[in-house]
Amino acid sequence: KIDERQGTAIIFVSLTSKPEFLYRFARASLQGLVAKESVKLGSLGSFHVTFKKGGERLNPAKHLLKDKAAAGKLPDTITVPDKDWVQFKVSKSIRALVNGD
Repeated sequence: KIDERQGTAIIFVSLTSKPEFLYRFARASLQGLVAKESVKLGSLGSFHVTFKKGGERLNPAKHLLKDKAAAGKLPDTITVPDKDWVQFKVSKSIRALVNGD
């Protein structure tokens, strides 16, 4: 059973200079994450985060995309992979942000 403060963080990586990396997603179990946080991680770009409970399938948050053409190319639904090379760095950074350090 999942705590109401925990859930799945769907991280959308927006790399305008690298459109081939536009669709990278990562999952992390986080506490107290506010929906639609935006996090900068070095040269990786801007991470748009939507908080969903319990590993639900997500219709990508197209309203977060400034590029409407790019938004139209997103799949209708995605299943976030259990493991991804981005996951550790992203979840670690977001936890630091949430914890205030």
